[in-house]
Amino acid sequence: MVWVKRIFKGLLVFVVLVGLSLAGLGLYARDQFGLVLDRCVGLDEVDNRYNPIGLLDGAAACARTGRIDDAVGLYVLGGAYGRFDMRRVQDRTAHQVMSVAMLTAFGGLDEEVRKAFEDGVAAVTSDPARHARTCAAVRRIGHPTYKPLYMTMHGMGNFTGTARNGDGMVKGFHADAAWQEVLIKWAKCPPTDGEIR
Repeated sequence: MVWVKRIFKGLLVFVVLVGLSLAGLGLYARDQFGLVLDRCVGLDEVDNRYNPIGLLDGAAACARTGRIDDAVGLYVLGGAYGRFDMRRVQDRTAHQVMSVAMLTAFGGLDEEVRKAFEDGVAAVTSDPARHARTCAAVRRIGHPTYKPLYMTMHGMGNFTGTARNGDGMVKGFHADAAWQEVLIKWAKCPPTDGEIR
């Protein structure tokens, strides 16, 4: 019976630590790298120092204010940055932070706003000219230059001490190749001359 209490206490401590970490993650990421929560901007106002959490928060803010094209642009950039980070961060449990970020950013939207946003994403992705413009803007901004601390600090390896490979990054990571892959496979951007198809 004592071991059951210890397991319960351990689980309770773990849940509290994860909750605090996620709250700290939001504050740290927004203060350190990105858009302020509830601030809507266009893609021409961001650069490759913004992390996905700030970009997704900005996309949700744009959706709330009816700026659907800006919401879609920030969503595509934020999603691409998250996928890029998932390729360069070694600890796979740390990748879960992107699911949490999506849920946090878009989970609070009311049904009408969420529908308008989803329709906006569908409208851009189904219109080759609009999609190409969004892809061109994302390409101009380029792959991220920040350190993905919002991700590396919140994987299980960081809590258990098993992430001892220095900075938590994949060794021998090729940023340009990964960025092309994310744009083509995740964002469905048409390849440009010289890009791998």
